[in-house]
Order: sequence, then C-alpha cells, then structure tokens
Amino acid sequence: MGGFDLKWTGYVQAWYQTKDDTQSSFLVKRTRFTLTGEPSPWAAFRLQPMFDSDVSLNLLDAAVIVKPHPSVHFWVGQFLTPFGQNRMVAPHHLEFANFQQNSKVFPGTLSDLDRDVGAQAVVSLPYAEARFGAFNGAGINVTKDTDTIKDLSGRIEF
Repeated sequence: MGGFDLKWTGYVQAWYQTKDDTQSSFLVKRTRFTLTGEPSPWAAFRLQPMFDSDVSLNLLDAAVIVKPHPSVHFWVGQFLTPFGQNRMVAPHHLEFANFQQNSKVFPGTLSDLDRDVGAQAVVSLPYAEARFGAFNGAGINVTKDTDTIKDLSGRIEF
C-alpha cells in the first residue's frame, strides 16, 4: 500500500461443556478482531472490538500511537492499563480459557476488561520495558470524565 502497513488479525475462543450425559452445549467464549495500522514510521493506530457470551459488542481498544523514537511510544485513547501480569497477557496466550480467579481481587480488574481512556508512555530497552499512564478511572467505553481525579498506573518488566 505504498508505505502504509495495515494488519487484520483475530481469534475465536470456543468452549464445550457437558453435564451428567444429559446436557451438553457449545459456547463461543470470546471473539476478537484487531485492526492495526502504521501510516508512517512515527504513527500507528489500534482498533479492537470484541464479541463475547455476555456482551454483544464491546470496543476494547481504540488508540493512536505516536512513536518519536523506535524505543519510545506514546498512546492516547482506550487500551489496557499497565497493571498486573493478567492484564498484559492476551487471552489466546493463556493456558486455560479463563483468567485466574485471584485476578478479580482488586476493584476493577477484569470486571471492566482492564481498559480505560487515558494516555501512557512506553519505553522499551533491551533488558526491560516500562509503561506509565494516567487514566480517567471510569472504565471501559466511558468517554465522559465526571471528575478531576485521575488514576495513575505503571508497570516495569525485566
């Protein structure tokens, strides 16, 4: 496309369960599609809707990414908040179909799909990656900020 890199990916996570040989059913646990693009070496975007068994359609990610340097990226929009290991692992990389139960101990974890509207800086080094951001704190798909309080979140991986 003349320097415009566009990528479409996705997956379907299905489930089958049976009970006492009297009931059985198939269930589509989650279906996600991701559209990413790089219109230039210093800018990118990410869109990710999800269809699941509880919600008909949810917009997970809608972000613009500015890359002033190959190892420094700034994200603005709705995306994963950098907190905890579970939040950063995509469901198709999990060994089991569900997230671990102890990830629901903290308020807001996985109940709002770990996403929020905000901005974050990502710095990637050969030995570590750091993510720090400020978020509205209202959760997924809430575009209006009703207060002046922001959530700060960060994560460093070695």
